[in-house]
Amino acid sequence: MRKLVFALTAVLCLCAAAASAATATGTLSVSATLVNSCSVTSGSLNFGSALTYSTTLAQTDQTGTFDVTCTTLAAYTIDLDNGQNALVTQRRLKHATADFLSYNLFQDSLRAVPWGAGVDAKIGQIGTGSAQTNSVFGRLLGQTPTSNGAYSDTVGITVNFTP
Repeated sequence: MRKLVFALTAVLCLCAAAASAATATGTLSVSATLVNSCSVTSGSLNFGSALTYSTTLAQTDQTGTFDVTCTTLAAYTIDLDNGQNALVTQRRLKHATADFLSYNLFQDSLRAVPWGAGVDAKIGQIGTGSAQTNSVFGRLLGQTPTSNGAYSDTVGITVNFTP
């Protein structure tokens, strides 16, 4: 009988311990945020060195390129600033003597759509995850320079996108 009381007491203690145990539950929120990114590989546009210094330079057209790489499906626009030597909105190549040659940049080979910033930005671009080559169509205006030698300018490229 004593063994039976002892066994019953042990069972009751285990039941009491199990009855007083409790659990709590919750959740773990797991997330990730992927952001778009873009990069620019600088390019060049060269009007050439065969231009001859004379009374009046003829209008000269040339094409240059640069690459933009953006995340797949990232929408972006491309602004080109007026360069380091602009007079208001007229882009200019500068000579060491402070002589200038005026030029313009365009988005199309017909040189009908100017390329600048804001309303003149290149719009409707969609990233592919690979480098996309952009052509820049330049036009050196017919003009009369006062100095022979090298002329240059640097135009800033800005790619606008939502990260």
